[in-house]
Amino acid sequence: MPHEAALGAILRQQVIAHAARFLAVYGPLVRFGRHAQWATVTDVLDKAFLFAGQSFGSPQAGAADAQLVLGDGESPLTSSSTICQVIDDRGREHWTRRRGTCCFLYAMPGVEHPCASCPRVDVSQRSQILGALNRAQDGCSS
Repeated sequence: MPHEAALGAILRQQVIAHAARFLAVYGPLVRFGRHAQWATVTDVLDKAFLFAGQSFGSPQAGAADAQLVLGDGESPLTSSSTICQVIDDRGREHWTRRRGTCCFLYAMPGVEHPCASCPRVDVSQRSQILGALNRAQDGCSS
């Protein structure tokens, strides 16, 4: 490849083609519309890059790779990468993202707050949610 942007474009087209084939088969079997299905694809891809970066000790690299592959969120993908670093209310750093789809965790019995990556919360609320986590949960935040 002549440069990383060209590689990112090829990877993006390959992922879109694969996801389109998958959704052609499974899409009609779920209750979510086309936009929600593609938002899920976008979310999973973005989160996968973050996990990969974290696994190798560099969430920054994962964020850069996600930005490279998701690009500007060209259709049918629903957004560019939303991976970001958040400093919680206790001064701790977290790498997280804002999903385009909802996991509906807040609807579960006994759950009082949305998760940290909920599309319904703003940066301030995300910081508060992450600040409430204890150290054992840090790596598990969405």
